[in-house]
Amino acid sequence: SLSTLFGMVGADGVIKNTTFEMENQNPTQTDTYKGVVAVINFGKISDCAINLHIVTTIGTNENNPLGSVVFDNRGTLERCIVNMKIDKNEDVKVSQIGALVGKHIRTGASVSDCMVLVDYDGSIELNLAGQTTVDTPIVNSGVFYTEESFLTADFTEFSREIWNFEGGMPALIPQA
Repeated sequence: SLSTLFGMVGADGVIKNTTFEMENQNPTQTDTYKGVVAVINFGKISDCAINLHIVTTIGTNENNPLGSVVFDNRGTLERCIVNMKIDKNEDVKVSQIGALVGKHIRTGASVSDCMVLVDYDGSIELNLAGQTTVDTPIVNSGVFYTEESFLTADFTEFSREIWNFEGGMPALIPQA
């Protein structure tokens, strides 16, 4: 399968203040790609920047949608920013992409203050999660299709000690 950094983030696991980059190139029909950071998150992922280039969604389907950060979120995802570039080709199936997570259906799971900037040459509309329920709301988060609209998002929960919003796209500042 294609690389995901962590198979699982355990209940006591914390991933924070980190930048991740991934390009899913040339997968075969049997390859699957589930998320940049983890396949399953029981813990906490916060204040992370994810730069993702999607070339294909082969190997995913509507029952197992691709998630840019995590495939199956059962924990906490907060204050993450995704910069997603999607190539326009026949192997990319938009219905199989959750802009933040593939599945967000477990009671007690939370997603808040996460933003996704999508670069796609054409008309596209992504959901924050490939699958979600009313019991697992996604709060103060959004998908934006232009940098101008992205910069009008509510970033009040993002610490200026971690994030740099000067000059356009926010960048994660390494901690000393």
